[in-house]
This record gives sequence, C-alpha cells and structure tokens, in this order.
Amino acid sequence: DLKLENLLMAKRGDIMGVKIADFGLAKGQAATSLSTICGTPQYVAPEVIAKGAKSGFHSYKLSCDVWSCGVILFVLLGGYPPFYDESEPRLFDKIRRGAYSFNDPVWEQISDSAKELIKRCLTLDPALRPTCEDILNDPWVMGNAVSPPKAQLLATKSHLRTSMRRQRGAGASNASEPAHQPPVAEESIIAQLAAEEREERHLQEESEERAADAARA
Repeated sequence: DLKLENLLMAKRGDIMGVKIADFGLAKGQAATSLSTICGTPQYVAPEVIAKGAKSGFHSYKLSCDVWSCGVILFVLLGGYPPFYDESEPRLFDKIRRGAYSFNDPVWEQISDSAKELIKRCLTLDPALRPTCEDILNDPWVMGNAVSPPKAQLLATKSHLRTSMRRQRGAGASNASEPAHQPPVAEESIIAQLAAEEREERHLQEESEERAADAARA
C-alpha cells in the first residue's frame, strides 16, 4: 500500500534513510497480473477501481505502483493530493478521468522536469507509464533538479499541514488496514509534520502568554 503515511525515516532529517512500511497486501514480482481490490483511495490507480465496475472485472499489473508513486511525488512537491473529494464515488471518478492540475501557485516554483515525471506516472493507460527503471533514470531523479527556494519549501509544508487537517476532519478512511505498526525508532513523514505543527503551536501559545504577562505588568 504505497502512500505517504507508509514512508518512514530512520531518524528525523535523514532524507537518505527513507523506508517503505506495510507490505500486508504486497505481491511478489512473479505476480504479473493482479486482481485484489485494495489500496488507499487517494493513491489507488484507475485500473484498480475500474476492476470493481459492473462492466467487467479487469486485472491490473505492477504499473499501478508507478501511479501511486506519482501521487506521492505530487504530494511531496505540492503539499496536497492530486485527487481529493470527501465523497469516495466522486473521488474515484476524478481518478478514472485523471482530473488533476498544476494550477495552484505552489507549482510555479516547481521545475518542468518534476511536473513532467508526475504526468508520466499519472498516465491513465498503464501500458504507457514508465517502469521503475525508467523513473530511476529520469533526469529529475538523476539529480539535474534545482533546489527550491526556502519560500517554496514553506509553502509546500503549509499545504501538507492543511491537507492533513482536512483529512482528519473528514475522517478519511483507508481501504486497507496496516499489517503492523512501524518500529518505534522509525517515524513517518506525516507523523514528523504533525509533531512539528504541535511544537510550533505550543511555542506560539507560550509566546502569546509571555506577551500577555508583559502587558499586564
């Protein structure tokens, strides 16, 4: 179940120590054609949800993971999911149509090569998506990307936090349950952002209290 919540960092700030958790629904490489309906709604590939339609039960292949990687990359760079709706049927309709855009101002500072890779991963036709090897050899992945300005990073983080609060408020549910809890030494990227938000809110409250005390003195 590839999603941002299942990306773990061995320790905070160690961007090279990222691991993937939750292989409860994983299939081996020998399974070239899959049929189980599973995954987290916002990250699921269109061919997976097409399988459950009355018109036919279509199998899907490993390229569905490439789609999920495209969604993860979109969230990491933009700070919000490419497909969102509080109604699951409407969400699935957006996914089947590939209805996403780079219209938000946050994308103005994102390189064309990064957006092109996202587009390739989020190709509706599974046969036209890049392979994992293609992605690893992509110019943007190979290191030809320019580091974004600090303002861009702050905007992305702000979007991520807003998205997290919105999903918590909507009570977003997953189609699959975690197979296990990650080791205590590892922390998901989402958990780190939530912890940072709590810490900043606490510091802000302390600052406001000190200002109020000074005003009363």
